[in-house]
Amino acid sequence: MRFLSKTKLVVGYVVGVATLLYVFSLANQSLNKYVVDSDLVASEYRLSALFSNIKRLEKEVDVSHKRYLLISKNKYKKQYLRSKTNFLKELEKTKKISNPTISQKIATYKTLVGRKFYFLDKSIRERKYGLNESLQILLTGSAKEISLKTKDIYMELMNVLERQIAAKVLLAQERSGKTKFLLKKTGLIGLVLFGLCGMLLLFDISKRQQYEKALLVAESKALKASKFKSEFLANMSHEIRTPLNSILGMAEVLEETKLDLEQEQLVRTFKRAGDSLLRIVNDVLDLSKVESGELKLEEIRFCLSDLLYDVKTILQVRAEKKQIELLTESDFEKGTQLKGDSSRLQQVLINLAGNSIKFTDKGSVCIKVENDLGGIRFSVTDTGIGISEDRISAIFSPFQQAEVSTSRKYGGTGLGLSISQNLIHLMGGRINVKSEIGHGSCFYFTLPLERLSEKSSSEKTLNEPIQTDFQIEGLNILVADDVKDNQKVIHLFLKKYNPTLVFVEDGEKALETFKSNKFDLVLMDVQMPNMNGLEATQAIRAFEKSNGLLPTPVIALTAQAFKEDRERCYESGCDLHVVKPIKKKKLLDGIQDVLINKNKKAV
Repeated sequence: MRFLSKTKLVVGYVVGVATLLYVFSLANQSLNKYVVDSDLVASEYRLSALFSNIKRLEKEVDVSHKRYLLISKNKYKKQYLRSKTNFLKELEKTKKISNPTISQKIATYKTLVGRKFYFLDKSIRERKYGLNESLQILLTGSAKEISLKTKDIYMELMNVLERQIAAKVLLAQERSGKTKFLLKKTGLIGLVLFGLCGMLLLFDISKRQQYEKALLVAESKALKASKFKSEFLANMSHEIRTPLNSILGMAEVLEETKLDLEQEQLVRTFKRAGDSLLRIVNDVLDLSKVESGELKLEEIRFCLSDLLYDVKTILQVRAEKKQIELLTESDFEKGTQLKGDSSRLQQVLINLAGNSIKFTDKGSVCIKVENDLGGIRFSVTDTGIGISEDRISAIFSPFQQAEVSTSRKYGGTGLGLSISQNLIHLMGGRINVKSEIGHGSCFYFTLPLERLSEKSSSEKTLNEPIQTDFQIEGLNILVADDVKDNQKVIHLFLKKYNPTLVFVEDGEKALETFKSNKFDLVLMDVQMPNMNGLEATQAIRAFEKSNGLLPTPVIALTAQAFKEDRERCYESGCDLHVVKPIKKKKLLDGIQDVLINKNKKAV
């Protein structure tokens, strides 16, 4: 019996050791596979960062190309050629380290980009005959089609890469879970069978920790790439808005002069194209802020009827040009106060109603506000072309419209609905749509807005004329802007009122000039050499305080359009933040506001 017991013990010991070694082997294999998967994930993240860099270089090519067409200077042509070379080198480098699937798509992308560059090069060669000849090359059907296909293949590339990353991350996580489970099982067997021998099961896991750290580093790089994208978009916004300010300002001044019918049509086309470009810039910036999670909502009191009035006023001209009736209906009394982000709500309504006007050739567009169980329901109904059922889900994706032919006929980037959907989600609602081809569409959403008891003391009435009577004749105005064209625009905007304008090119000269003269108003550009506009404004406020002077109104004129930019302007001492490109009425209204506030403070 004792022999049998010893035999069983030995057999049990051998079986236990074999089981332990088998489980340990499985755990080790799983760990090795996890390490391999981690390497693949890190490689995919690096590839994703390279793709982001490729898109940035393509944008540089487009920007330098547009600068050359608009300004026609050799330095911008050299920038264009240099950017194109850098882009092609980076694309080829990325192709070499890609897997066969990605590499094949990169080859297709490179071919399309090559065809796109053909049209860009051709438009540059035609620039010597004039801007219109250059632009005509880019407006051909082939050029537009190539541009659309280039965007599509790039988005397809990024989607494939994102799916690969997601799949590999999921596999690595599953492998990690399996490894942990097997390691626990190994430890349990060791404790049961061998007691202290379980100490032998401890092994070095530093390699796994190193690869986990590598994953964190790769994730950090991806976040940095996203931040770089946002910074790049903000810088590009400034670079685009600055020349746009001159273009649209000159067009607005030219429109007020005596023109024949053909000239009027050309100027209106000029303004319409500039306004379209400005809307695209604003949409891209908003989309970038939403995607990066940096967009913050405000919680302020606002008047519902005032908001509807502002929306209708902004869109009325567009509706009248198409001979469409623009209506607003509300179940609430005039003066009803709500709490929420009125500017973002206004942006959503303008996007939805603006789309309805664009896609409606006859009939009406109605903006309606009514009570709902979940809060306040907003709807925009039109009698336009409608949307097919199979395309409704796609229209809320960035850069998408119902059909490619729709984009070609009506224009637009397809960003408005995507941004509106994200803003509505941030405000606690969900957007829905009912539509039928040929019978119009209805976009509607409900927001949990808090209703306040007090009514507005300054209530607007639809079609109420805006008072703009004020005197600036004889006023001394200091204008600080380093761009001569912007100075010219301000001069043309204000010359009718005959003020005394003093122009300077940077913040240091603005401060020196302010100290040696008495001014009634300062128009301050923010981004200038030597000393920027915010630093100059702070120095002006310090000078006034030290000399016991009343604050002179300062209006910041800037291409920096984000909320944090506006807050920095006010913190530095500015009285108003006006975003470029500046409309004449917007500038005059701003001057009126700060002068009225100055008089109230003086009293």
